[in-house]
Amino acid sequence: MTSIDLSRIQNRLANIAICTKCKLPKHGRKGSQVTIFPSRKNAAAVICESRLEAHFCVELERSRNVLQYEAHPFTIHFMEGRYRYTPDFLVQFTDGEQKLIEVKNDHSYQDKNITGRITRYVDWLAEQGCILEYLPAAKFYGKIRTPNLIRLYHGAYSSRGSASSSIRTLLTQCVPNRRPIDFLIDNGYAPEDIAYALFYRAIHCDIFKPLCLTSLVWI
Repeated sequence: MTSIDLSRIQNRLANIAICTKCKLPKHGRKGSQVTIFPSRKNAAAVICESRLEAHFCVELERSRNVLQYEAHPFTIHFMEGRYRYTPDFLVQFTDGEQKLIEVKNDHSYQDKNITGRITRYVDWLAEQGCILEYLPAAKFYGKIRTPNLIRLYHGAYSSRGSASSSIRTLLTQCVPNRRPIDFLIDNGYAPEDIAYALFYRAIHCDIFKPLCLTSLVWI
């Protein structure tokens, strides 16, 4: 595993803040649960302070533009007003850019005090050339979509994706090229390889409906 260069953002913030190592959460905030997420991109476990953070990890794993990411990368101690803030994620993109991300449940996002505080940090960081993106759960969590993606991600964990091209070829030869998942299984493809192809979008399905063996897939 290649670690993310934390110093890039830390150096940009040197004029307004000091960054220190963040302690891994042992228990979540009230109403939250510490969750260990098995990250393929990081080749390591990611310690999440809540299930919402773990759900967002699934989005980061699925994004083609994300190279690596780290949860709670450091704590920022602002010199002005003695504010302290630990971002949820530091994301390294394939184009070399880095971004900090904060995720909140919809209730917290609507809290004026919480949102006002985070918005202040967004502005301070922007003045130093750093991006902090503030996201409500509604931007990425779906009642059916998210459980589907979690199921596909964990189902695909043992696959290396080598069958994805062959699965696409088979569907291309079908007329029409929409077939149920059990059609792929009947043609000898392992469930983990089908899950891999679906999660990483080599093939597609309607992830806004509950997935089952009769769900249609296509290229």
